[in-house]
Amino acid sequence: MNYRLKRVNSLLQREVSNIILMKIKDPRVKNCTITDVEISADLRIAKVFVMATGDSAKDEEVINALEHAKYYIQHELSQSVILKYLPELRFFIDDTQLKAERIEMLLKKLNKSEENSVE
Repeated sequence: MNYRLKRVNSLLQREVSNIILMKIKDPRVKNCTITDVEISADLRIAKVFVMATGDSAKDEEVINALEHAKYYIQHELSQSVILKYLPELRFFIDDTQLKAERIEMLLKKLNKSEENSVE
């Protein structure tokens, strides 16, 4: 990924986070965090990764609320970001923390089984 795309990702992450925190009044999205933004090479589509509470039902509720507010977020984004093309926002649940916890749990089980086999 080139330097320009990294800068645009960082800018979009910061601005979308500010819009969600400051301008959206929906209580379903107040506890979510924008963890990452990945913009396509042609700057037309931005994948916005959101970390919510961890409960899958509430995660879907947060994504639905963000999808409902997508055009408002894009409008506010157009007021604060100057790009040739304003990207279409697509929201996804960021499950990397859950995956990391699962891997850590598996490694602990592996270490316990190795300790038991050595004794």
